Amino acid sequence: MRQVDIDKVVVDQKHLTQIQCLDIQNILTKYEKQFDGSLGAHMHKKVHIDLLSGSEPVHHSKYPVSVFINNPLKRNSIIWLILVF
Repeated sequence: MRQVDIDKVVVDQKHLTQIQCLDIQNILTKYEKQFDGSLGAHMHKKVHIDLLSGSEPVHHSKYPVSVFINNPLKRNSIIWLILVF
């Protein structure tokens, strides 16, 4: 298991303000066990999610563009093609 150097992670965040860096440092320090650099099973309490009656699992194919923005992108592309040509 590789240990994460919290101070190095915070110093490497050049795009953040000093206050944001302190916030990240506080979070990483408070939850150091969760951010220790290891991957694996979550060792805490199991979670149960109540589903609505009649609900079914949903599976969608992978898309190169999010389904949420896919239609506006198509619409804007068509408008752009009409205006250019």
